[in-house]
Amino acid sequence: MSTSVDLSANVVLTEEQKTNKRNEAKKRYITDKTEDAYWRAMIRIKRGLGLDETDGDMDFLLDYDTVHEWIEELTLSNSSKKTYYIAIHHTIEGLKDTQFSVVAKQYDTDMMAYIKKTQRPPKKTNNDTITWPQILEVRKSLEKKATKDPKNFLLDYVIMSMYTYLPPSRCEYVRMKIIKGAGAKAPADETNYILLRERSAVVVYSDNVNIKAPTALVKILHAWTTVNKFDYLFVKIDGKPMLKNTLSQRILSIFQRETNKKLGINAIRKAYVASVRNEIIEPEGAGAADAV
Repeated sequence: MSTSVDLSANVVLTEEQKTNKRNEAKKRYITDKTEDAYWRAMIRIKRGLGLDETDGDMDFLLDYDTVHEWIEELTLSNSSKKTYYIAIHHTIEGLKDTQFSVVAKQYDTDMMAYIKKTQRPPKKTNNDTITWPQILEVRKSLEKKATKDPKNFLLDYVIMSMYTYLPPSRCEYVRMKIIKGAGAKAPADETNYILLRERSAVVVYSDNVNIKAPTALVKILHAWTTVNKFDYLFVKIDGKPMLKNTLSQRILSIFQRETNKKLGINAIRKAYVASVRNEIIEPEGAGAADAV
């Protein structure tokens, strides 16, 4: 009966003992395709080191310097080398043997280094996020532009004002009417309108929520109605109410022009919610939103 020498234990193993050890190792490691791949990686390392690859002996991993040098000299990609260290990590973990504690840390250091090398850089998110203070800066910029060139910028300023002086809704302002005048009265059977008087305004949404507009927004709405002679808040060139898609695209174009970011209504809503939750800044006008 042939024998082999287990150098780490300094004892002679019989063929039967080798078989038992191999089967025990397989039982520990081979439970699915991934662990089978780890087992094959161990065999390749043993083969590369000129060791007996037919037994289940993992004590060769105790020689960190030799194994490390063999892996590092391979003409493989960082991803492939990482796979070897991951295989070693799981193999040692499965052994549950304290004599591997020191080398386990060394192999884990190599593994983490290669994981870091092969990590993809995080996707840039600056094109789809914005803070509430930044949105208010956009509104301020539009105010200046609208003062100098109302024909091209007043509508954009009004849109941004509706979404910042009031808690931002989705597309509630589509088909929203403006009822103006000192004696303006709320329609008996309608919702989704603005009751605009000389010094006050009440916004009535489609879900019957009523919000009192802050003074700054009242002034903006009065300025807007001197230009917009139609019944609806936002209209197309033909005077018909603006569609949801049209309003959404308009907001996208505003942010693209002012911030070079592709942002829409959801970005405004997220920034508003984040500012309230984190108490970074209270949206101007939100505190004046009173039920009527």
